[in-house]
Amino acid sequence: MKIFLVGYMGAGKTYYGMQLARKGHVFYDLDKLIEKRCGGKSVKEVFNLFGEEYFRKLETLELKRLAAVEGDYVLATGGGTPCHSDNMILMNEVGHTIFLDTDVNLIVKRLTTDKSDRPLIANMDDDELTDFVTKQRKERLPFYQMAKETLEMNANNEYLIL
Repeated sequence: MKIFLVGYMGAGKTYYGMQLARKGHVFYDLDKLIEKRCGGKSVKEVFNLFGEEYFRKLETLELKRLAAVEGDYVLATGGGTPCHSDNMILMNEVGHTIFLDTDVNLIVKRLTTDKSDRPLIANMDDDELTDFVTKQRKERLPFYQMAKETLEMNANNEYLIL
């Protein structure tokens, strides 16, 4: 089975994807695959050099390539992946989608210590970050809610099923 983890940046898609992979699945991180395709340039560098539109096109191409791969795997998507180019529809057609639903305050807490590698928030102060995350997560929520399954974070910062 192909498993696609979706959710806002900082939701833990990569971390929990790696946990699932330990249970016998191959693990892919969409951002890492894009970086490899771009000759080792980071997502931040791709954004800075070519812009978000170019990055989203690469993201969709890489997702389509991976969707065609035979076999079982877990894919940690980028936070914006489900919101562009009917990517969520594609993931639902070829596999099982799981929305890692994480509270805005926890996301902000995680992102505050990890802003520099994230091009959309790299230059924001903490107040700007909270406002941005709240607004953008609300805009993206309808796409995330298209997932076949939703897992909410518990009080111990864990998704119960994973």
